[in-house]
Amino acid sequence: MPREKKIEEPIEFHISRSIAAPVASIYKAWTDPKQVAKWWGPKGFTSPICGVSAKEEGIIRIEMTDEAGTVYPMRGIFHELMKNVRLVFSTYSHDDDRKRAGLVNHHTIDFAEEDGITTVSIKIRIVRASPKVSKAVAALSEGWNESLDRLTMLVGKKA
Repeated sequence: MPREKKIEEPIEFHISRSIAAPVASIYKAWTDPKQVAKWWGPKGFTSPICGVSAKEEGIIRIEMTDEAGTVYPMRGIFHELMKNVRLVFSTYSHDDDRKRAGLVNHHTIDFAEEDGITTVSIKIRIVRASPKVSKAVAALSEGWNESLDRLTMLVGKKA
């Protein structure tokens, strides 16, 4: 079995979305587990198990389920929270048989509101990826865009 490896140069990508909604509503949708469960994950996925403890060193635990019933568990930890301004957290998923994460991502989410339009800017840095997660890595951008579509429908409308 291929060994999990740290990426020599982390892969980074950016996604931005402007939503016609107040920043406080959008920030809350990122930090309230009941709301996160409604939008987290790509189209066709649900998140029936969703735990979010929005505080420094607070945990994230989400189990996404696809339409076929396959469960994709993910865990994480918050590093920084600036209410209505920024969230920084790491996520760990695609565990191997020894419970080591095959995919480790570092997320920085920035929020900026102007005239009732909030821009959500997401920077994701993939810091570790095992060979078995290549499809998941290739789908990250599309998955995040679909999650942001769901977030937009929950809290406002696309600006």
